[in-house]
Amino acid sequence: MIAPGNSIGTLNVAGGITFAAGSTYQIEVNDKGESDKIAATGKATLNGGSVLALVANGSYAPQTRYTILTAAGGVSGTFADVASSLVFLDPTLGYDANSVTLTLSRNDIRFADVATTANQRAAAIGAESLGFSNAAYTALTNLDRDQARFAFDQLSGEIHASPKGMLLQDGLLLNAAATNRIRAAFGDDAGKATPVLAYGEGGIESVAPDTDRFAFWSQAFGTWGDTDGDGNAAGFHGNTGGFLAGADGLVGDAWRVGIIGGYSRSSFDIVDRQSSGDSDNYHIGAYAGAGFGALSLTAGATYSWHRIETRVACRSPVSTTVCRRPMMPARRRSSARRAMPRARAASTSRASPTLPISTSTPMASAKRVRIGTIRQVRQHRHDIHDDRRSRVDRRLLR
Repeated sequence: MIAPGNSIGTLNVAGGITFAAGSTYQIEVNDKGESDKIAATGKATLNGGSVLALVANGSYAPQTRYTILTAAGGVSGTFADVASSLVFLDPTLGYDANSVTLTLSRNDIRFADVATTANQRAAAIGAESLGFSNAAYTALTNLDRDQARFAFDQLSGEIHASPKGMLLQDGLLLNAAATNRIRAAFGDDAGKATPVLAYGEGGIESVAPDTDRFAFWSQAFGTWGDTDGDGNAAGFHGNTGGFLAGADGLVGDAWRVGIIGGYSRSSFDIVDRQSSGDSDNYHIGAYAGAGFGALSLTAGATYSWHRIETRVACRSPVSTTVCRRPMMPARRRSSARRAMPRARAASTSRASPTLPISTSTPMASAKRVRIGTIRQVRQHRHDIHDDRRSRVDRRLLR
């Protein structure tokens, strides 16, 4: 084996040079068009042998050409084969009277052909549609198989999809809080319910939850959970903490009607995708309930607004940049519930005012939510509105 050096350089040969069958000519090339080279003052005789191109990290053009051998006395014969470390660029050799050239050209291997999961494949298809004029596409063509799969994982946008499950589950807490308050107001589990505040002769005072007066109540809550990855989506961790407050009063002889509002903050991360995010959540709603002998009826509607910021470290062997993306999805939720007779409800439905642990499920495929992490950070077409006051870094791979 012959190699001009441990870095790009030229090996000068006084006289001729011969490559025998089974020999190897190892060269290094970079994206600036520079390469190792042998310059002989005599004749170059090629009786076979192999050329191995070691490609440095960089952004290679669709057709990058290098002169790897010159011979003042002429070139005769050819090398037997040529190979490189890249998967999307093929090396070819060219010969003329006094030189041998190496050209790296885009081959017919699609990005999706090297993907091994559905999320990788979705990211690969999106990236390939951009073409060589896009920096992300060019950077991906300069990777080997393992590096490409890693890059597709980073660009899959899982951090934008996975929190939706967590936020949807957290929305059930509003329903639970309102339902528990109505049940306590009608005497169900009153002994375990937190006292409420109401106006009395001496001002605001603490009273039993089943008071007939106009009542104020509040509670703090928190959830946390972990979800294992499934081989496609990575494992997901999330937690939420916040508070709710409400007020309700009697309407007529049977109904109690109230409003609820609150704030919570959620944090989540996907360690394997080097991404994380936070969400400021604002909640409002209304609820009502009535007792009809042994039966009770509760109904309500809530609206939650989320201000989400995600951080995705788009790291590959060719680029490092942090992609920030604010999102503001709003979620509406309504519920109507007819309870079983109270004697049975106490044993069959016991929602605690302290919160259960919740886990959120990552989406199986980034296809379900068209997050344009590669497509210049395109916006969700549903439930997301641009925050014109925020400056969004729309660059992924530069």
